[in-house]
Amino acid sequence: MLRHTGLLITLFTILCVQQTCQGQSRKLKNVREQFLKEAEVQKVPSIDAIIWSPKDSLAIDYHNPDVLNIHEYGLGSTTKMLSAIVVMDLIERDSIDLEIPINYYLREQGREAWQGIKVKQLLNHTSGIVDYTRNPDWIKMVTAQQSPRTTQERLALVIDSLSQPQGIFHYSNTNYVLLELLIETITGDNYSIVFNDFFKQRDLDGIYLPTSIDSTQTFFAQDLTAVSNVTNTQEYYGYAGDARASPRDLLDLFKKLFIDHSILKPETLQLMQSWITMGTMTIQMDNAGIQNYGYGFMKLDFGDTQLLGHSGGTLKYQSFAFIDPATQTVIVAMTNASGAHYNNAFVQHLIPILLTAID
Repeated sequence: MLRHTGLLITLFTILCVQQTCQGQSRKLKNVREQFLKEAEVQKVPSIDAIIWSPKDSLAIDYHNPDVLNIHEYGLGSTTKMLSAIVVMDLIERDSIDLEIPINYYLREQGREAWQGIKVKQLLNHTSGIVDYTRNPDWIKMVTAQQSPRTTQERLALVIDSLSQPQGIFHYSNTNYVLLELLIETITGDNYSIVFNDFFKQRDLDGIYLPTSIDSTQTFFAQDLTAVSNVTNTQEYYGYAGDARASPRDLLDLFKKLFIDHSILKPETLQLMQSWITMGTMTIQMDNAGIQNYGYGFMKLDFGDTQLLGHSGGTLKYQSFAFIDPATQTVIVAMTNASGAHYNNAFVQHLIPILLTAID
């Protein structure tokens, strides 16, 4: 059990990426100081963060002395951005068409309820297909250590009668589970193999879908009176939320995507920014908001600045990975803690501090 009462979190390491700390800007030094102070106040177990731009950078590796110092985290829904990149590569290769109905590709595996739903509607959550995690049996299975592991097991939990109208944003993990099935049908390979090979071939093998049990130390707290060690809880989301990585891995990804343009064509990245409003499902922070979704990208508005990326959370992890293409500033943060308290600490307290680094 993680001790919180009267505990000062004192063990941390501050690393500077590419530059010495002496050469770091006063702005980033202030961000670092505020971030560490807030992490201590919120009693976060572990959190890793990177702020990088061509002219300055900062990495924070922070952990409670009672927990293991980890550097690789589950990404939760930030996986969707990565899965969308894999799909968009296949679109560039003419293996998939955004405008083709998914049942055309799925054939006998398709459902009547999915009739007319196009590939692009899976990517931007306008298919109307209900999230399989809304099935009451899902949380029962997770708490009983019987979380659905395969694509078919997850799809079996989809309640078609709860479907929403097409063309309107309804965030649903099922959309990206269906992309798993689509990928397997088109490539003939397991979706995990396709995903892992894609990033490995681009020297990003630190980004991957795990094939073994997750033994990373993780914590869950609705409030600080009851902090639970949930290390043994197993979650399986596939393309919707299973990827693992470090902040440095996602920094390298953003550099290859938006600076080197060595992964997708610029016009493909622009296509992924075909925004639709998230309606009532917008994410508001203290000084920013996510109100629009594209093909695997969220758009975060911070004053006059618009960042692209994705955020994510599970019962064990939270992640935040965004880039400001105009200044090439990248902000990535990951933690091994979830639940109402840690979610609020991460989204409403710690991320807003990191965003102040943007010029």
